[in-house]
Amino acid sequence: TGDASYVQDALTIADAAIAKFASKEHPGVLVEDCEPSCDGNQVAFKGIFARYLGYLTKYDSVPEDKAASYWQYLDGNMQSLWNAARSQTKVG
Repeated sequence: TGDASYVQDALTIADAAIAKFASKEHPGVLVEDCEPSCDGNQVAFKGIFARYLGYLTKYDSVPEDKAASYWQYLDGNMQSLWNAARSQTKVG
């Protein structure tokens, strides 16, 4: 629509989701309340969130520093997932 208020609303929601689903044990990692015994639907939320957070960073009206912080967050989650897949810890 070209209405910048939608992007601002999306940034507000993204920031709230990142804060809400932050891990106390693994700062900067998106976790579900059900971990480590989530079902497929619960696990899918992370992938969907990550995908659309990445899309959000591509909008011209998203400040460069905000986009960079989201990419840093996504990278931290990817590193956590990679490390968990290679160990016995299944958080991330």
